Amino acid sequence: MSEWFRSFFTGAWADLQPVFFTAEETEKRAAMIERALALRPGSRVLDVPCGNGRLTVALGRRGHTLTGIDFTPAFIAEARAAAGDLPLTFLERDMRRLDDLSGFDAAFNYWGSFGYFDDAGDEAFAASVCKALVPGGRFLVEGNLTETLMPVFQPHGWSRVGETTILEDRRFDFAASRIEVEWTFIRGGVEEKKHASLRLYSAHEMAALLGRAGFSSVRLLDFATEAPLTTAARRALVVATK
Repeated sequence: MSEWFRSFFTGAWADLQPVFFTAEETEKRAAMIERALALRPGSRVLDVPCGNGRLTVALGRRGHTLTGIDFTPAFIAEARAAAGDLPLTFLERDMRRLDDLSGFDAAFNYWGSFGYFDDAGDEAFAASVCKALVPGGRFLVEGNLTETLMPVFQPHGWSRVGETTILEDRRFDFAASRIEVEWTFIRGGVEEKKHASLRLYSAHEMAALLGRAGFSSVRLLDFATEAPLTTAARRALVVATK
């Protein structure tokens, strides 16, 4: 399959990512990650992929030691600049390249960043994360599951961020269980188009994948309440323990 993500996080997306979330929202999500992963003071945490490091830095300010991984040079540069003197490490690489990393107490994959690859690639990524964790370490995956997204799936959507209008044309590929999205960014009368493709796993599929990757147990939580997942949930937190 095409590695659409190689070119997606440039141009308009790169310009908009720093303003998608407020500082208040970032702090709120950092606290959620601490709770979901049961982080102790000074935990070693892997943020993969880390994007521009907004959550990496927020958790670093809370006293944890983090390593962030992303293959987009501009994001890594932004993250390093934002980190200042915090004990954070940022590595510019494909998030599947984790073989030289170990000893982490926890890891997280945030903002719907699981499912970029084919099934084998997603499982290999999860297995690499598992190997990088200490026994008992936890891995948090935040995003959609089939059960949370399909009841409210819309084929079209739009939003506006600053002076940029964002259009989304979405299609669900039933045979591959993938969401195919055609994005259009319009700013200053100029259009920029990008394509994204995300594997949408059911709760059962996700738990089974993480089990094959080496995790011993999986908890499924409601993103909004952090309580056990129900049919009312519209987004999920998946917490796997090694």
